[in-house]
Amino acid sequence: MACVDKASATAVYKLLQLTKYLFGEALNSVESLGHSPEAYEAATSRLERTYGGQRHQTNLHMEELNQFRPISSGNAKDLDKLADLLDVIVTNLKEAGKHGELGHRSFYIKIQ
Repeated sequence: MACVDKASATAVYKLLQLTKYLFGEALNSVESLGHSPEAYEAATSRLERTYGGQRHQTNLHMEELNQFRPISSGNAKDLDKLADLLDVIVTNLKEAGKHGELGHRSFYIKIQ
């Protein structure tokens, strides 16, 4: 969404471009808005509220971490999945300026 939003184009054109990249529930949530500058603003607000925002994404990843099953001995594939998930979470927390979470707060406690 950020790429489309930052483009130097009219709101109507941005809305048309944005809908090209949406599918399923996300597309259904904005299709009924029409094609106007006001529709573009409403669409971006809906999408941000439902799917976006760094906080929302971080919470989704933390939930995924909470549901991660213990790794069996010798299971390198699960260890790789956990490492990838931790990379994403650490990066998101750093980008959000939540450096305290990386120390002795909730994230640190979850991975112990």
